[in-house]
Amino acid sequence: MLLICLDNAVLAAVDAKTTDLSYSVGDIVFERGGPAQFVYVVKRGALCRFRASPEGRRSILQFLFAGDGFGFETGRYHRDTVQALTGTEVLAAGRNALLAASTSPSSNVLFDAAARAYVMSEEQAILLRGTTATERMALFLLEMNTRLSVRGQFDLPMRRTDISDHLGLTPETVSRAMNEFRRSKIIEFGDQAPRRIVIRDKTRLEQLASAPSEFEWWKRYR
Repeated sequence: MLLICLDNAVLAAVDAKTTDLSYSVGDIVFERGGPAQFVYVVKRGALCRFRASPEGRRSILQFLFAGDGFGFETGRYHRDTVQALTGTEVLAAGRNALLAASTSPSSNVLFDAAARAYVMSEEQAILLRGTTATERMALFLLEMNTRLSVRGQFDLPMRRTDISDHLGLTPETVSRAMNEFRRSKIIEFGDQAPRRIVIRDKTRLEQLASAPSEFEWWKRYR
């Protein structure tokens, strides 16, 4: 899954003024249809980017963690909603100020590239739904391990209902897959922290996934 990284160094390079913003669990950063006035970088915490159907069903397009950029649009309005999953801090920079921050074309190139990556992440999320439930869960855990693991373990900042909305599965299917991975000794759950995951057999998990190499991008470029 292609994700966007826009860190403080990039913002400084184009001399963009930023504002620190804090959000609590469940807070909305922006909603679908709202004016796209700012772009953002996650400093701490976790968020999800989602779109709701007219019937109210939610489809999570992306989970956002420290270093991820979001809020990029090719038009004047946001096409989806971003919500905090944990206590979160972000940097916000004015969209127009970012575009005008440099006399060179570098800022425009940056913005266009980020917008294309933003759209591509949605397309790849749709492709992910074409795999089996086991493959989707294996891919998801490999991504979380690459992005969140500290000393061989990581805490999931999202609920299983969030995972199901992201992968296009039912919460029951997510739970069954996780429990099967545990019974097969591929992963372990934390005793005192139910969302803590330890991957015991990464090779087996990679075999169950169809394209785990996508997530190795983070090791090379972050």
